[in-house]
Amino acid sequence: MTDRLFRFWYYTVSHSMALLRSVGKDVEENIDIFFAAVSYIEIPTDMDGITIEDPTEDDKEYISRKLGDYRGDITVLVQGGKRFYIVAEVRRIKRNKLDFFELPFDIPSDMSGKFTTRHEK
Repeated sequence: MTDRLFRFWYYTVSHSMALLRSVGKDVEENIDIFFAAVSYIEIPTDMDGITIEDPTEDDKEYISRKLGDYRGDITVLVQGGKRFYIVAEVRRIKRNKLDFFELPFDIPSDMSGKFTTRHEK
């Protein structure tokens, strides 16, 4: 995917949303990897030079051993030959010019669990 540094930027328990973000001084755009309806996260806080791969049968068996039955899709993030996992029902990847702490989604105020993504600047 990229040689950029991604950070585990944001997580909200109440809405099960997570955000990985890549920002930098020498780049004009952020790259955000947004997840919703997250049920499992196994990643370091900083990941440099990641790729996203489809889960192998071994990955699926590993997650099944950890979680038993699970809902959602397995996202496999690979860094330096190591595999990391996020299980979520939604994954979106967007480039944007949001401010440092601006999130690419609105947190629902009615606790419905429904979310909307913000329009890019």
